[in-house]
Amino acid sequence: MKVGLSAAQSPAIKLLLLGQLQEALSIYATAPGTVESLKAIPLHRPKDPARILYISALPLSMAQICHRPATDIAAELAAHLQEKKPASVSDAGQPPLHAGDLEIAVAAVPPGWLHFQLTEPGLANWLQFLTQLPVLGELPQPESPPQLSCDPASRFPAQYASARCCSLLRLAHREGLLALAQPHWHAIAPAPFPWLDTEAHPITLRLAHPAERRLISQLVAALDASETPADCLKLATAVSQAFENFYSACRIWGEVKTESPKLAQARLGLILATLSALRLLLYRLGVPAPDEL
Repeated sequence: MKVGLSAAQSPAIKLLLLGQLQEALSIYATAPGTVESLKAIPLHRPKDPARILYISALPLSMAQICHRPATDIAAELAAHLQEKKPASVSDAGQPPLHAGDLEIAVAAVPPGWLHFQLTEPGLANWLQFLTQLPVLGELPQPESPPQLSCDPASRFPAQYASARCCSLLRLAHREGLLALAQPHWHAIAPAPFPWLDTEAHPITLRLAHPAERRLISQLVAALDASETPADCLKLATAVSQAFENFYSACRIWGEVKTESPKLAQARLGLILATLSALRLLLYRLGVPAPDEL
């Protein structure tokens, strides 16, 4: 299944999948019972930082409404969703990278589950999308007081991580690892970031270190969550902790810059994506995201 995000949309993958499932339910419009009796479409993401996987029990819920086997409904829904063709690989072996084009593998799993897994090229596109969000440097400063009564200490980790991201990106800009359109924190080059190792079979994301994967997983979780102030503060803090762990474990300069410049650039892309997520979360809180402290 291939679906697209636009800059006007939320970067939440879960929200996008719920929309796809809602559209897929149209094939049961004339089925016995009514899909309108569904109070909500079930969809959750297991705690597995190694992959971006979502599971839906929608076929099991539909089986009770339509009085049909859940395995049949799961197969029908998976086939319907898979009609959205995935991106192809070019003759040069490079998957086309278009920010916001998400390639998602859909599978029907007994006894009636739907599994949605973001492919490695799809994950690369989602990360690229984050690096291009208008939120980077273009949101006005909050005009109202914070939506959540939180003391400065509780929001400091996220604000510090935001400023740290900016500092690292400025350093990379000075050293020629990337080119930034300041002050808006948009990367001019590389475009796109070299997220994928095209020499690997199958093609995989260069960001394979557990700390990198945990940070990516935390970004997905943070942007999937509701926008309530309490959630935003908790998730912004979790993202800042995952970022600190990533930066402690994954080097960018020194030997990595010299011997694996594409890996260094991919890690800088992850820092830019993290900055985007932190700025969005802090903006929802109504507190500033400083460029430096």
